[in-house]
Amino acid sequence: MLYINQLKDEFLARTSHELRTPLNGIIGLSESILDGIGNPVSGTTRKNLLMILAVAKRLSNRINDLLDYSKVKNRKIELHAKAVDVSRLVEEVVAVCQSLVDKKVEIRNRIQEPLWVTGDEARIEQILYNLVGNASKFTSRGYVEIAARRAGQAVKISVKDTGKGVPPDRIDAIFQPYEQAASPEQEGIAGTGLGLHITKYLVELHGGTIEAESQLETGSIFSFTLPSAATEADVSNGFE
Repeated sequence: MLYINQLKDEFLARTSHELRTPLNGIIGLSESILDGIGNPVSGTTRKNLLMILAVAKRLSNRINDLLDYSKVKNRKIELHAKAVDVSRLVEEVVAVCQSLVDKKVEIRNRIQEPLWVTGDEARIEQILYNLVGNASKFTSRGYVEIAARRAGQAVKISVKDTGKGVPPDRIDAIFQPYEQAASPEQEGIAGTGLGLHITKYLVELHGGTIEAESQLETGSIFSFTLPSAATEADVSNGFE
């Protein structure tokens, strides 16, 4: 059984790497064209490029989850700490995710000022994409709202939605690998079942905590904490 699991992990890693290389090319080329130095793009062309970029980033996040799963199991993920402005990351994530959801769902950014945390920027972005993406996936109408505030020596970030909610008996299970929050009527919603498991691991690796509250037919709130940094220059040397 261990050998079979090892083969499965190796297959996922190889396949994910092969997918990520051309995908990074699509992302890089799209961003270069959008930057449009000397030859700016606008109108329908710009809108289509933004959609391509949004879809590519969403797929890239899914591939990162697959790559990270074996690393999580073997505790091989390393963080590269620096000061990160959460408000800027949330703004970027909201822009990408809004372009991918139905017009009946609004993604709201309630963070009005810079909030600095100490952490790995790419990993914090991955956490946000997973939580906002998960919330929007299970919300057919209404909104997904991201808010943040200082909480002692930490910053608490919450992602609230008006989706179907999670059954009470599944709250603890949704952070397990290959588990999803879907209730029987939502079983047609696809996903890897790895996003929340990896998100929990990444939050705890930063020294933070994550929790979920939910009420059926009302929605859910996922909240997590990260160590705060007073300014961009206030960066710790790393994590213990």
